[in-house]
Amino acid sequence: MVDNLVELLKTREILMNLDISWTKLTPLQLCKISEVLKNEDYNPCRVMRNLNLSYNSLHFDETSEEMLPSEKFLENMIAFVKTAAVLVHLDISGMNLGRDYNPETFNYISD
Repeated sequence: MVDNLVELLKTREILMNLDISWTKLTPLQLCKISEVLKNEDYNPCRVMRNLNLSYNSLHFDETSEEMLPSEKFLENMIAFVKTAAVLVHLDISGMNLGRDYNPETFNYISD
């Protein structure tokens, strides 16, 4: 499912609105999507006006030695926002950007 979306993001000529809220995406899946969004080679992402990723949960572990997909996602999203030419609305509400993650409350879709 996510791989199909990534291919769509890479090949679509124009994509102005993307709403994948409440889809129970994992941090790894969100990271894959954000990799494409931040890449300046993909024109559809440069003209995106509305992006809704809300209520897909991220997970942060301050004790981890390695960068987690959630942290990479945030890094990618910052790069995307910096280069997005016409982005007017970004919704990342309900993504557990704090440290109160509870994996039992989400039924994730496998890759």
